[in-house]
Amino acid sequence: MLVRRGFALTIMLAMMVILALPVIAQDNAEVFVDGLANPRNMSFDSAGNLYVAEAGVAGPQLTSAEDGYGASASITRIAPDGSTDVVVKGLISYRDGNPLGAHDVIATDESIWILLGETSDFSIPFTHALVE
Repeated sequence: MLVRRGFALTIMLAMMVILALPVIAQDNAEVFVDGLANPRNMSFDSAGNLYVAEAGVAGPQLTSAEDGYGASASITRIAPDGSTDVVVKGLISYRDGNPLGAHDVIATDESIWILLGETSDFSIPFTHALVE
């Protein structure tokens, strides 16, 4: 019985050390861009710009509706030098536990494709759409 407890304690301590390693490895991390409103996914274009889909903050503060709709989802472009520019703004956002809005973005030389969604409520208009 004592051997079994000792083994379990050893395994638990080893797991704690292993799980702490990623945190230790991130000590030298620096913030590249801040102030994004619930960033979701991102992609690079051929010029090296990073496009970030932001779900937004939703809520009645952005519309007169009391139902949590808003227009704060957006797409932000981050240039290789770190400068930022909001290239698409005013996309629908909605709060339902987590803000819902722009979920993914793919930038090509001709277009910016945006996936709106991340909710299972299909009655909310335009929250399940792929737009160009």
